Amino acid sequence: MNVGMGRRFRSSKAILFDLDGTLVDSAPDIRAAVNELLAGRDLPPLRLEQVKAMIGGGVRKLVERAFTASGTPLLGSALDEANRVMAPIYRRHLTGLTTLMPGVREVLTHFHLSGIAMGVVTN
Repeated sequence: MNVGMGRRFRSSKAILFDLDGTLVDSAPDIRAAVNELLAGRDLPPLRLEQVKAMIGGGVRKLVERAFTASGTPLLGSALDEANRVMAPIYRRHLTGLTTLMPGVREVLTHFHLSGIAMGVVTN
C-alpha cells in the first residue's frame, strides 16, 4: 500500500470494493467453469487470456462470449439452455483456484484497523 492512500481515505467512513479483479483474481476458476461447459459440447478449451477478455457483464454474457469464441455462437433458447447448464458448473468453480490480488490483505487490514467500514459490490 502506498503512503498516500492512508491520507486519501483518512476522512472516509466506508469504502466499497468490486470483487473480481479488485480483491480477488477469480479468472482461473472462471476459465475452469467455461472450459467444463465447452467440453460438455465437445468444444476445445479456451486459454486464460481469452477468458479474461470475456469477463464482465455477468455469467450469461460470459457464456455467450465463450461459445462465440469457440466458433459456435448461441442465440435465444440455445443460449438460455447453455446458461442453465453453466449455473451449477460455475458454483462448483467458485474458489478452488481463486487468489487474493497482490496487496489486498494489507489494504483491508489497514482500513479495518482505521475503523473504516468495508463492503463488496459485485454481480
